[in-house]
Amino acid sequence: MNFNRFGLSTFVGLFAMEETIKIIERRRSRAHLIRRGDGAFTYREQLSVPDGWGPMSLDAGINDSDETVEAEARSRVWWLAND
Repeated sequence: MNFNRFGLSTFVGLFAMEETIKIIERRRSRAHLIRRGDGAFTYREQLSVPDGWGPMSLDAGINDSDETVEAEARSRVWWLAND
C-alpha cells in the first residue's frame, strides 16, 4: 500500500505547522491552546508525572478562533471551570 497516495505526507505536515498559542497551568495539570496547521484551534490536556510532564491528550474539539478554544477549554476542563 502506498500511503503517499492517500496524502499521509500532507497529513503529517499539518501537525508540523501547529503552534501553541497559550498554556494554562495549575499545579499538576495544564492545558495547551493550539493553532493547528489547517488554521483551526484546539486544546490538549497534560498531567504531571513523577519525572516531569506526561504526554498530551488528543485534540479536544475543533474551534474557529483562539477566544473560542479558550472558552471551550475553560468550560470543559474541570480544574479550569472552577478557576
